[in-house]
Amino acid sequence: MRVIGIDPSFRACGISDGEHHCVFITVPRDTDRTQSESIRRRCDEIVNGIVRWIREFHDGPDPLSLYIEAPAFGQASQASHLYEIGWLMNDLHTRLPDLVGRVKRIEEVSTTTIRKWATGKGNTPKDGMKLAVYKRFGVEFESDPGCDRLFAFLLCRFGEAVERGEADFTPSRKRGAKRRRGTPPESPLRPIPYPQEALCPSERPKPRTSPRKASGGDSGGRAGSVR
Repeated sequence: MRVIGIDPSFRACGISDGEHHCVFITVPRDTDRTQSESIRRRCDEIVNGIVRWIREFHDGPDPLSLYIEAPAFGQASQASHLYEIGWLMNDLHTRLPDLVGRVKRIEEVSTTTIRKWATGKGNTPKDGMKLAVYKRFGVEFESDPGCDRLFAFLLCRFGEAVERGEADFTPSRKRGAKRRRGTPPESPLRPIPYPQEALCPSERPKPRTSPRKASGGDSGGRAGSVR
């Protein structure tokens, strides 16, 4: 199993196998008529570049395992960025395996997990990451302003550690799939009943009548008939 790390980005998408590191840069063009056309073209350039890179350095029968940095959904004012990265992540999960044909595993790893695994802290700045990588692996990434190659390299090394059983990794829960508090993981959520106004007349539950009222009497012995 060959592990490849990918740091997805539209401006500079990093990729590494631990030995060879590359960055694919795409920019908007005046010839792009719409935003969707620009995103589609840039996604094609990145995915096709990754395919060429894999065929150049790993053109063999060995299966591939991709470890991709997960998008940071918690950042504010990043709606446009998330819209673009969503297209790219979809292509990395669908088109790239179809074009390569040997991808057996794809995992998304948060940047906090990578930083904590490499340095012991999940909020280590990029300059600290460069120093930590050099001390731990003996590899320099000085000419890497966005740390795209560095993070791709760490994703590859982290994936290799996971494949060997040397690092614990639990894939993060999908967005919107959180459990309700107090609900056991093995039991499904209880369905929420609809209000009676939303049900058809035939589906509405019939009101219960007590036997005492149905017989027309009460505890005082007075008749229950309507005058």
